[in-house]
Amino acid sequence: MVKILITNPTFEHTYGCEGNQGTRAIMICTVESIQEVIPQAEISTLIQFSDQFAAEHNIRVVKGNIFSYRPFSLWYSLLASLNLVLVVSWNILHSLKINGKLLLRNRKLKEFQNADIIIHLGTNLYSEDFGIRGFIEHSKEILLAMLLKKPVVLYAESVGPFNNAMSRFIAKRLLNKVDLITLRDEISREYLVELGVNKPPIYLTADPAFLLKPVPEGRISEILNDEGIKKSIKPVIGLTLSSTTNLKEEMKKSRVVALINLAYGLGRYFLPESIIKVVLGIFMHTGYLNRIKTRYITQNQTSNIIDQIIDSLDTDIMIIPHIRHEGIFEDSNTAQEIRRRTKNQDRIKVIQNIYISEELKGIIGKCDMFISSRMHAAIAAMSQCIPTILIPVSQRHHGIMRMTGQEKYVCNSFTFDEVIMKVENAWSHRETIKREMHSRIKEIQDASLRNAELICELINKSEGLSNWKQSV
Repeated sequence: MVKILITNPTFEHTYGCEGNQGTRAIMICTVESIQEVIPQAEISTLIQFSDQFAAEHNIRVVKGNIFSYRPFSLWYSLLASLNLVLVVSWNILHSLKINGKLLLRNRKLKEFQNADIIIHLGTNLYSEDFGIRGFIEHSKEILLAMLLKKPVVLYAESVGPFNNAMSRFIAKRLLNKVDLITLRDEISREYLVELGVNKPPIYLTADPAFLLKPVPEGRISEILNDEGIKKSIKPVIGLTLSSTTNLKEEMKKSRVVALINLAYGLGRYFLPESIIKVVLGIFMHTGYLNRIKTRYITQNQTSNIIDQIIDSLDTDIMIIPHIRHEGIFEDSNTAQEIRRRTKNQDRIKVIQNIYISEELKGIIGKCDMFISSRMHAAIAAMSQCIPTILIPVSQRHHGIMRMTGQEKYVCNSFTFDEVIMKVENAWSHRETIKREMHSRIKEIQDASLRNAELICELINKSEGLSNWKQSV
């Protein structure tokens, strides 16, 4: 029995993976791939999933305290640092042939110590795209596994960028000490070469979510019927947009928006959960939060883009929320606000209810073309050979689109002219795009499965798992 522990510190104290259907899809496909290639694997995870999810996918979820409004807090950052101190102390005692196992008694350290191999399933979070705090916490997790002398694998990740000399130094030192790195995009591989990461084996694979299977056709029909969506006689363009796309654009232009975002981030990190809840409740009750969103975050140009698509291409629009856990910024709130601002509301349908990733993939499969600022909503479309326009939030998204041969359909900026130009070009060449993607998709799915095969090879090449496990 091989004991595998899957980690991602961003999701160790939140049910974010249950609401973020992209991350959920990655987890499902990662677990299924490992179970297919390594049937004897016993998989545990610190990522928080429901008991139902754990039972359905035959994994063990190590339960932790749950936050509603944040992935990290000052208290748990300090505990993560304390864990490093404890493990360093344990190593010192161990070198002196003193039994220090009492130092490794907390929940997290026990899980790390009992594992044969640690998989860091960081997606695109081992970077500074989402701030320095996340980079630090993910670095602590990787270092913790190393100090416990466990094999560490970065699994199908997009890595970097690291924006200052210190973070680049830390990333280079840590990544050169892991046992295996698999990357889901070529840009990340180029970045690691530039950074000087050259000691562990590095493979270009593909995102695990390309392997996700949609629900059966009957379930898709049932969902659309429940949503009151009848089969359209017009072509349908699917749309998944995030308010954070608008937020990032506005932060570049408005100091007010940048300060609001900074204050929100600091509050979530330093304040107790109960205070955050009260403050947000006051802002929402007074309507001030909605005024901020309307003035600074929700852009009329999104609705203008939709109206232009409907008018010029004579298509219907189906807006499909893909993330449901971000509170004031979740996709469903954005979808309703966008539809309200359009002039063609009768030709726009919004998926109202909450669905899991396999169901959303089935819904997306009913579209003739797809526009997304969510990477895994785009992958759900591309894996079904649906022409896709991607509005990226990270440079790494260009790399994933390059893999499908569709990089020219990545918008360099979220502007009316840019999006409409890409949409009209893709629409006029949609049959060619389908053929191009169909010729590539099997190779990409094989590359997705390759992630698990490489872990199996790592295990087989070792002298034996018993030599990996450090006695205490």
